[in-house]
Amino acid sequence: MENQQQHQQEEYVVLETPVWHGSIVIDIEKSTDLTIADMNTSDPYCIVKVYSGNKDGRQLFTSRTKVFPKTINPHWDHHDHIPIYHQNRELLFLFELWDKDTLTFDDFLGQYEFTVTPEWDGWDKTKTGSLQKRSGFKDNVKGDITFKLKYIQDDYTQTQVAYKYHSHTFTGLARALSAGEEARSYATYQITLNHVQDVFKDEELKKWNESYDAAIKIFNSPVIRTTIATQHNHLYSEVSVTKYGKLNGAKDLLLLLNHGIIGGKPRYFTYAITGNTWFFSETGAAFFVDFTSKHAMHACAQEYVYYAGEFAIIPDQHGKNFRLCIDNNSGTYGPKKEYLSKLRLLFQLNFPGLDVEVNDYHHPSLKKYKSYIETGKLEFE
Repeated sequence: MENQQQHQQEEYVVLETPVWHGSIVIDIEKSTDLTIADMNTSDPYCIVKVYSGNKDGRQLFTSRTKVFPKTINPHWDHHDHIPIYHQNRELLFLFELWDKDTLTFDDFLGQYEFTVTPEWDGWDKTKTGSLQKRSGFKDNVKGDITFKLKYIQDDYTQTQVAYKYHSHTFTGLARALSAGEEARSYATYQITLNHVQDVFKDEELKKWNESYDAAIKIFNSPVIRTTIATQHNHLYSEVSVTKYGKLNGAKDLLLLLNHGIIGGKPRYFTYAITGNTWFFSETGAAFFVDFTSKHAMHACAQEYVYYAGEFAIIPDQHGKNFRLCIDNNSGTYGPKKEYLSKLRLLFQLNFPGLDVEVNDYHHPSLKKYKSYIETGKLEFE
């Protein structure tokens, strides 16, 4: 086992400790003496955008105040926070003020932008900035904006994610008949993950595998896609027996999954990560053939996912410590093995203390884990 772990470290390098790790609290307090955009007043609102580096960089966050009718001195009293895990040292904050119009386009009232770093001396201090024109525009701009930012560093020893557990009796009966097992409920899980867009960049979204025959049949057929999406909506619907809750770290996740033991046997799970949600369900070895498009089903037949594959909960030789062993085994989407280290990082951020092992779909360890799922016995080196 030690040799295997060394191999993992050599093949997939863990990402560096992030420059930003924690959250930024935004308090937009007020503006004064704004431009009159309508007859004798304005109906202002404010949008704050946060970019990586500059406005040509990736937009990390956006927040918008409500509209304040008939005033040029709005007291915004707007509070928001950004959970942030990011490598770029500089973040650009852009405050845009607009006048809300009903029948025409909204009028631009001004903007204020500035760059921050983790060491910025303006944290937790009230700041007032004069609004500026846009480059290349003949804007009529005056007034200011008052705000305060606070950066709270976090070592991720405490984090919380929301989950939904859907139990399906009739689906479980059909599964039991196909697998030759005793009837029991069949479950699907959806867990809201933090930092998906921080760890995986938008350009790293994976389109369906255009060289995979089954995927071609799915995504070239609106009827099949609709059928798969309908199946997803059924299996993740509130019509089923649904439980809600919060998970705090590795222990809660392992308890939710009963350490991978369901119906008295260890199980494999099939998953897809779309948006900020981890969708998955049990996929026992005898059930693999029942979902010819299992990853597309979990992804609601979406063309793009952040990642997809299979996972299992594997015990150590003493049966006391467990690790999440997760891979990229999805022919439908074919996630890149180069991003496995990011996948590991994503789960370590969301479930502090979780031992995560990542493997490419053809890694020899997977044969051993498949055997464990089938026999309940795991060979240790």
